[in-house]
Amino acid sequence: MSSDTLPHYQEIPSCVTGLGAPLSLGAIRSCSCDPGQCSSSASTCDCLNHHGPSYDRDGLLMPSRLLSEAPPIYECNSSCACGASCANKSTQKGVHQCLEIFHTERKGYGVRTTKDLRKGEFVCEYTGELVPLCGARKKLSALTSDDQCYLVVYREHFGSEKTLCTCVDATLKGNIARFINHSCSPNLVMFPVRCGSIVPRLCLFTVEPVTMGTELCFSYGDSTAVQSGKPCYCHSERCTGRLPFEPSI
Repeated sequence: MSSDTLPHYQEIPSCVTGLGAPLSLGAIRSCSCDPGQCSSSASTCDCLNHHGPSYDRDGLLMPSRLLSEAPPIYECNSSCACGASCANKSTQKGVHQCLEIFHTERKGYGVRTTKDLRKGEFVCEYTGELVPLCGARKKLSALTSDDQCYLVVYREHFGSEKTLCTCVDATLKGNIARFINHSCSPNLVMFPVRCGSIVPRLCLFTVEPVTMGTELCFSYGDSTAVQSGKPCYCHSERCTGRLPFEPSI
């Protein structure tokens, strides 16, 4: 699809710091491995030993990591000596080249794959402006259920008391992920991935094999309690009939 026909936004390959977001992103450990060492089954990689492996030799997310209660994903980073080809850098190789924007029948724009995808394959990062929780709350409070919303608020729960929220607003800046629609039975799942920073990247992976030409979707949230607002046209057996809408966070 020609970019001339798409809604205007600035294309960015990774998240940028928005107004009010913290400037210090912190840092996490790195390794001194030789190229290829991080993928070894008997690895001495500091990153893998400390955080545990997330990917197999083909760069696919391990089945245990696709579970909702799986631990956070940590990748080797730019401070590591292992190089760009490291198997523990699956999400750092850019957006999957098989993605295509198209017009859906009733949902506006959508994204589909132009090749078969394997289960656990990285598809793309949801990029945009990193905004503080207070800014996300202000924006959501001003929206109605009929407004377009490109704001993702991802919550991580650490124990029973601590919750970390990562807020990414793709309204003005983002990538192809902003066109991915919701489904009540999604073939993608969003996970936080840390690559040298305590602030995660929100990455989308396949939860099942996906055939060429299939629309890619992820869940925007729980819509079981939504009584009004935009209808959901995912047509899955588990469709609730409404898109998720949570004006207060």
